[in-house]
Amino acid sequence: MTNLHSITVLLAVLLFSTACEKEEVVVEATEVWQYIMDNDSTKYGQATFEKLSDGTITEDAQWYFPYQDTLVTCIFENGTVVVADTLISITAQGIATNPRAPSGYQSSAFSINVNGSARDGHSSGTWTINFATYGWPSPLQGTFIGTRTSGSGITK
Repeated sequence: MTNLHSITVLLAVLLFSTACEKEEVVVEATEVWQYIMDNDSTKYGQATFEKLSDGTITEDAQWYFPYQDTLVTCIFENGTVVVADTLISITAQGIATNPRAPSGYQSSAFSINVNGSARDGHSSGTWTINFATYGWPSPLQGTFIGTRTSGSGITK
């Protein structure tokens, strides 16, 4: 009876652990976009959208803009993207870098919100960035236009 009890417990543990395993989340679609902000080619960016098998859409991006005679870099990963038909909304947090700022102020956390539309490989809309570090301009806002340079399956 002890062997039967051990086998029963072992089977129960195996069944329970198999039932509790999460399905692996995989990338189902990827799109790469190039952006121009405020109709000014010196303000630009690139973003990669990934649609995951659990239905979420994320964005990794780099945005660049001139400020204080240098190029400020804003980088974020795993931004949250919502696509509803042709409407698109993005929220993210990241770190911005200004190499010409005084020591101790060269980087700042930021949050960004983007709202617009995307259709047939073209997008447009508005953006707002809020920097957390004293002395950084906040908020900054403007418009963007974008072009999908590769991929499909996320936007219309």
